[in-house]
Amino acid sequence: MKQVDKNHYHFENYTSFNRWTSYWHQLREAMALNPKSVLIIGPGDGVIVDYLKNQGMTVKTLDIADDLKPDYLGSVEDIDKVVNEKFDLIICSQVLEHLPYEKFAPTISKIKSKTKFLILSLPYANINLLEFFIRLPKKVSFYFNLVLPKFYKKWKFDGEHYWEIASSGFPKSKIRNELVKNFNVKKEFHVKFFKYHYFFVCESK
Repeated sequence: MKQVDKNHYHFENYTSFNRWTSYWHQLREAMALNPKSVLIIGPGDGVIVDYLKNQGMTVKTLDIADDLKPDYLGSVEDIDKVVNEKFDLIICSQVLEHLPYEKFAPTISKIKSKTKFLILSLPYANINLLEFFIRLPKKVSFYFNLVLPKFYKKWKFDGEHYWEIASSGFPKSKIRNELVKNFNVKKEFHVKFFKYHYFFVCESK
C-alpha cells in the first residue's frame, strides 16, 4: 500500500545533510561494483538514479507510487512478477521496513532472483549519545560517535515503518541471518554522521 506521495521528498523536509552522507555511501558502494545495469527500488527524490545514469549505467526504477513515474510500477514484494529482467545491481535503500517483517525473508529471496549484487540499507533505531568531529591540517580528521541501540523499545507501526533494526525483537543478527540464506554479506556498516542508516553490501550465492 502506498504510504507517501511525491511531496514527501521535498528538498528541505527529506534531503537533509545527513541523508546526503547516506547517498554518498550508496554511490561509493555502487561505483565499486562497476555494474552496467542497476535497478533502484524506491527511487525517492531521484538523486541516486540521476547520478548513476550520468556515469553511463542503465538505470531503472521500481516503486509502488505512480506519481514517481517508475519504470516498473508495483510493490517490492511482487518484484518477481513485476520486473521482467535481471540486473547487475539492485539498490534498495530504506524500503523494506515499510513491509511487515514476516514479508522480509520472502522479499529478499525474490530480489535475489533479479540481481547479482544488492546494496541494502535499513533504519537502525538508536539514541545518539555523543558525537564529535575534528579536522586537522593535511587532511587529517577524527570522528567519534557513540549510540545506544533502542533494544528496549518494542516497535509499533508508525504509519510508515513496521520495524527497525536494533529495536526489541529485531537485532542485526536476525536481519543478517535472513540475508545469508540468499546472499554472501560482503560488507556491513553504519553511515558516518548518520547512524540511523545501516548498510549491507551483498553478493548473490
